This record gives sequence, structure tokens and C-alpha cells, in this order.
Amino acid sequence: MASRQFFAGFLLVAAAGLIAIVLFREGNVARTESRESTLSQVVSAGTFYPKRDWTEYQGRTLNLSVFPFNDRNRNGIYDVGDTPLVDIAVELTRPDGTKAVERSNRNGYANFPMHDGPGGIRISTPGPGYSVEVMPPPGWVVTSGNALQQLAFASLEGAPSGLIALNPPEVVGL
Repeated sequence: MASRQFFAGFLLVAAAGLIAIVLFREGNVARTESRESTLSQVVSAGTFYPKRDWTEYQGRTLNLSVFPFNDRNRNGIYDVGDTPLVDIAVELTRPDGTKAVERSNRNGYANFPMHDGPGGIRISTPGPGYSVEVMPPPGWVVTSGNALQQLAFASLEGAPSGLIALNPPEVVGL
């Protein structure tokens, strides 16, 4: 008698579970179809990304950023568990041999202002011959093998700063 009650209870629970699964799936299908039709309406109406006039950004100074990170597992790759490093010195050498040093900020970026033209900007002329070098603190070593990186810049009409990096700097593990 007890086994029949158990079996009947088991069938009741199983049936309720199947009903719940069917209702859940049908609800998700309805929600998915609703989201897809809404998205297609927005995209087809051209309002998903409003048209922008990028010319208002031309003539601005942008940053070329170098990102040193704490390579906790010392594998030379920025991966899970690695964190940005603050106050790490990065030296920029220009084609004429002059140098400038910036330190990484609290987000880990050492920023060098970049704009096509004069005016005290760190990077101001197109061409090769630029380099950046991460200077590790005493007792630290570069694990990514790229402390010194060669850079080149090109003029690009319509770019906000008038310049683009042909080979942006890679992240540097310490």
C-alpha cells in the first residue's frame, strides 16, 4: 500500500514538473519573439544607432595609452587575476630623440597626448621612430617580454586627433 502511494505521489510530481517545463519554455519563446520583433522594428527604423556628425570631434587631443599590469601568475599574458599597476614609469622617445615620462594612473594607463601639429603635445608628427619603454620598479621584471616597443603614426583626415597609431602598444606584464 505504501509503495502505491509513493508511486502515485511520484507520478504527480513528475507530471507537475513536465507541465512547469512546458509553460516555462512557451513563455520564453513568446518573450524571445517579442524581443526580436521589437529589435527589428528599432533597427529597421534606423533609431538603434542615431546618425552622428563626427566632424565636431576633429582637432581634439587623444591619448596613446600604455598599460602595465601585475602579472600574478607570471605567464606574460593579461588574464584572470591580473590587475592594473599604478605609478609605473613609461618613457616615450620621439623620432628627434627627445623623451617624455608619464606614470600609470589608478586605472593602469600611462597616457601620452597625441595631436597632429605643434603645441607641446607628446606625439605630434606622423612617421616611425617613436618608442615607449616601461621602466619596472626595483625588484620587478617584465614578464611579457615587451618592455620596449617601437611605434609609428600616420596622418588620417577625419580622425579626431588627425593621427592614428599604426601599431598601438601592447599591454606589458610585470
